[in-house]
Amino acid sequence: MPPSQGPIASDVKPPANVPTARYLRLSAGLYRYRLIESTHVQLQEPGDTVPGIVRTDALVSVLVVPSDTDSSFLALVSIDSIRIRRDGPVPPPSMTPLVRLDSVLRVIFTPRGNVTQVLLTDSLCTYSELVTIAQDLLVSKIPNEVTVPANISYSDTLTVRGCRAGATIETVSVRKLSSSEGIPVELALQQQSTIRGSGSIRRDSLIITGPVLTSGTVMFQEGNRLPSHVKTRSDGLITVQLGSKETVFRQVSTRELQRDSVVPN
Repeated sequence: MPPSQGPIASDVKPPANVPTARYLRLSAGLYRYRLIESTHVQLQEPGDTVPGIVRTDALVSVLVVPSDTDSSFLALVSIDSIRIRRDGPVPPPSMTPLVRLDSVLRVIFTPRGNVTQVLLTDSLCTYSELVTIAQDLLVSKIPNEVTVPANISYSDTLTVRGCRAGATIETVSVRKLSSSEGIPVELALQQQSTIRGSGSIRRDSLIITGPVLTSGTVMFQEGNRLPSHVKTRSDGLITVQLGSKETVFRQVSTRELQRDSVVPN
């Protein structure tokens, strides 16, 4: 899987009258988070009342290492203790389930901008959603040290490539975050995603499209640049066209990432 775009310049926009500043700094250490996600998939047809449910639990680790030569940091995200449960009319996985994924994302934080690289291989494309989770944690648009006054906002665009049900999928998300007056620092998340994919099953062409809207909060504590808590809810209508037949599904997901522990480096 090719790396994402190169150095990303922050576009944090402070207001004219800046209140008392709060600082978020990236600190070296091993950060562990507990992931809980639940996705309900409902066929949008009259009389269909049984949703498919996918529940995902995992432990997400973020290793932050300072540079020996300058003020930059390297952050590596790995995921283990992965447990995915499926209930109802949900297709089984197309490959043997994995328990651990080493280094799915790497970000180099520098004073001049950040460099993000997706490390998930193409053969593991069914786990691309975990790359999105890693990006939610690192929020790589923010520098390794940032002053956070009230009423600021920033936005970025994320592109994640994966696969689903025999199709190659690309999800493009426009993410906007804005801060509040409170302590701890809390950013409100609003995200619009567009899913596009194509492939084939047997001899029939397969096309997957649909919009997904996401809202939530990203919370920071103790002046630490890495979030302490991320909570989101997504709602989308996914259209699947197999040959000449078109089917629409509603997909509703809730996701929570809670920091478990920090091991100083």
